[in-house]
Amino acid sequence: MQIGAPQKVIYQCSEDGVSDTIKPRLERCGADCGKIAFINEEVYNGLTLDDERIRQAINEFRPRLVVIDPIQAYLAAIRICRSQAERGNSCAALECAAGYDCAIVLIGHL
Repeated sequence: MQIGAPQKVIYQCSEDGVSDTIKPRLERCGADCGKIAFINEEVYNGLTLDDERIRQAINEFRPRLVVIDPIQAYLAAIRICRSQAERGNSCAALECAAGYDCAIVLIGHL
């Protein structure tokens, strides 16, 4: 089975450190870490789904995939009980991915 060419990915995980956990795991699996980007939450804390930094990262890095893990950690600014009209604007930063043919995967923990 042919998989295809490696693509760029933004992998955003609030539970593990990039340098001590995520990147070593990726390298052990043979990942090309030059194609994987992270928004540094140690410097830029308080990242949420409606954060302009996500839109900026997608615009600059042009990934084919953005993974948000877990979604619960990035929902701080979004109140689910709000009306549908209000919630529709909450993830505007992620909606920009459609313009770059980029898929979004939101991982939720039970």
